[in-house]
Amino acid sequence: MVAGGLVTLLVAAVIAGLKLRGGEDRPADDGGVQRAVAAVAAAPGVHARLTFGDKSGLTVTAELTVAADGSGAGTVTDPGGGAAEVRTDGRRTVVRADAAWWTRRAPGQVSALAGQWVAPKDGTVLPIDVSRALTPKNLAESIRFAAAGHPTVAAGAPWHGRPVTLVDNGDWSVAVTRDANPSVVWFGGHLTGFGPLQRAAWSAGDGRPAFVPARAPAAQPPQVTVALTTPDEAELDRVRRAAAEALPQTVSQTAAKVPVPRFAVQANPEDCAAARCQWSVTVINTGTAAGDATVIASAVPGEPAQAVHLGTLQPNAKATTPAMTFANPGAPGAIRYSAQVYSPVLDGPDPAARRHLQTLGIDPSQSPAINQLDPSVQAVLLGAADLMTRGRTVVSQAEQRSVLQALEAAVAEEMLPELRTIVASGRLDNPGDLAGQLTRAAAAPAGDPVQGRLDRLSVRRQTEFAARLLATDPGARVRLPGPDGGDAVTDVSGHRTYRISSITGERALPDLARPAAPAGTQKVAVLVVEPMAIDHDLERADLVAYLAEPARRRQLADSLCRGGSPAADELVIANGAGEYRWARERFRELADACP
Repeated sequence: MVAGGLVTLLVAAVIAGLKLRGGEDRPADDGGVQRAVAAVAAAPGVHARLTFGDKSGLTVTAELTVAADGSGAGTVTDPGGGAAEVRTDGRRTVVRADAAWWTRRAPGQVSALAGQWVAPKDGTVLPIDVSRALTPKNLAESIRFAAAGHPTVAAGAPWHGRPVTLVDNGDWSVAVTRDANPSVVWFGGHLTGFGPLQRAAWSAGDGRPAFVPARAPAAQPPQVTVALTTPDEAELDRVRRAAAEALPQTVSQTAAKVPVPRFAVQANPEDCAAARCQWSVTVINTGTAAGDATVIASAVPGEPAQAVHLGTLQPNAKATTPAMTFANPGAPGAIRYSAQVYSPVLDGPDPAARRHLQTLGIDPSQSPAINQLDPSVQAVLLGAADLMTRGRTVVSQAEQRSVLQALEAAVAEEMLPELRTIVASGRLDNPGDLAGQLTRAAAAPAGDPVQGRLDRLSVRRQTEFAARLLATDPGARVRLPGPDGGDAVTDVSGHRTYRISSITGERALPDLARPAAPAGTQKVAVLVVEPMAIDHDLERADLVAYLAEPARRRQLADSLCRGGSPAADELVIANGAGEYRWARERFRELADACP
């Protein structure tokens, strides 16, 4: 994730906005923005629920309470797994997170950071400086910018049943209650850098870009939505105490190291003209910690895989197996020597996955993107490679490459927590399609760049959904989309097919009737509301009112009940506020075309 000076950026953006939009001239009716902004600035603190979405489909949600002095506390969570507590005193921000959270952000340091209070690198927690951006005064300036220029002012969907005015300037929107004392309850918009990419403030801190703003249509990410309430003094006191208790107990992410063994393998074959030949394998520990090493080696044809335990190797130490013999096949150059090292600290307690992959000639640790990761992460990737090749006794070189590319895609696209859940469940019905699913998540768009990005977004949402289903339903057995793509995840044991679509505002909703669900299964249409507009944060009754706007209702009817027939047995709309369900008998609540 990306932290950095959002306040600095937004202050600059205010200035740029004044120049670009010709000042802050507003119509006489500004929707109550000026009074509402003044109320935010004067508040003793704010509670904000924020959701950030970037171009790869990563979303991060934060619930944070920040006092006027900059002290704050709250949580940061990822929809695909991972949670963190956050504390700040106005100068320093610290975080205590679980392994899944760190796996997504610092996959090479998980063991050193999980469960501890950590002073994170810039860009690790959020794409804002929590202690500065969310103080009442600075937040008020951000909202003032969001409503700058010559926005449209119109009635919006209700917010918790309260009537609101939506002030929209095209890039940003602000929702203000329509009452005697107007208050800002929501704002959101397009994170743009007003020029060149803001790399210093908007990178992940380890060279990987994340949440990078750029000039692009406002309907495209990166986006942020922010829902606001005012905390009472008791909550603010709890926040100040929590921040004071956490801050002294920190370790530095920059300094944290994970001592780990790394093994280099060298085959030592001999020229041989006899009926039986011999060879050996030398292993060198190039890592920073001692590690137990077992060589798994084969010479094909002639010698099946065998294991030779070398014991514990200290850093920089090496050991060589005893001579291993095999029948000479006679043909020069006909022997393929292969050796890998099994180590419990890197591969987990069971050597079966390493043995299987050795017979296939697949070694994930040979990938530079993988061999520097935390041991816990390497074990997940080894298990994933084993799962992708389940039941196989031989694979082509192209298939070997596809497995490694899939693992590297999971690392690059920060999908390791989802992959861990899928592998650990043992309930993926089509493991041979897992490599293709991960590779599609990282595929470069071909043709229409918007559609290409939406296709990648769809793959991410499918994978997140599958992982969540496996984590929450111990009886589920999940089938991912096959090599032809598609957007359906099937619970084979539950006889339910989930068609997953994202609502971004960039494309019309799909015809949810296609493709048809397999015979004997119920079809569930899942609409994921991305953090692009206020509908991302509306609760059920308010969301129904939002969808009742005539143009939206027509579009939903065309998607949900084209031709007057329900396209699914159940509809689920998932947004930042919750998941809302409608049985087909209730579809008419959302679309007049439905029976």
